[in-house]
Order: sequence, then C-alpha cells, then structure tokens
Amino acid sequence: MHRHHSLFLRGIKEARRILLTFFSDLHGCNQIRWCAPMGFSPCTDAGGRRKYYHFWDSVAEPESEHLILPSNKIVSMKLTEYPFDPSEFVEVAETTGNDNSAEQAEGQ
Repeated sequence: MHRHHSLFLRGIKEARRILLTFFSDLHGCNQIRWCAPMGFSPCTDAGGRRKYYHFWDSVAEPESEHLILPSNKIVSMKLTEYPFDPSEFVEVAETTGNDNSAEQAEGQ
C-alpha cells in the first residue's frame, strides 16, 4: 500500500478529488492529475495477484480516463476540497418491476 492510502480511502468516503502525482511509463516522467478515487483492488489484466489503485480522470481522453496504478508508480496523493459525483463514472443499472436479479444475488 502507498503511504497516502488513508487519504485515498478518505477521498472515496467523502467523495473528494485527489491531486495525484504519478510516474508515467508512457511519457517517461511524472504526471499530475485531478482524479476521483475509485477503489483499491486486484486488476484482472494483471492476473489478479497485486492490488492496484483505480482513479477516474474526468478530463482525460475517453480511452485513458480510467487510471490503474500500482503503489510504486504513485509519487503522491493529496486530498482536495473538490467533490466528485460517482455517477460521473459509475453507470447506475436501471431496473424494472420484473427484474429480480438483486434478490437472486442476495440468495447466493
């Protein structure tokens, strides 16, 4: 885990953006982004063994708006006062009166 992990978790809980500085392999230097923290979990593309930090960069190009970083690529995280709305990056499933998928999931 990164030394600023607790700030990352606060950002999720309080829906506040993070000023993220990370090393970009693509650019070969540090990059700074205003991001919404999304979660800390294994990445299926990496075999699911290591945990990665997931961020949403709302001003990035559509193909690069989801940042997935291991802790060793993160230089710093600073919690800001700027809020984010999770609906910016999470699609809310619409349900109908006939949909019982939530009930089925609870029964498993």
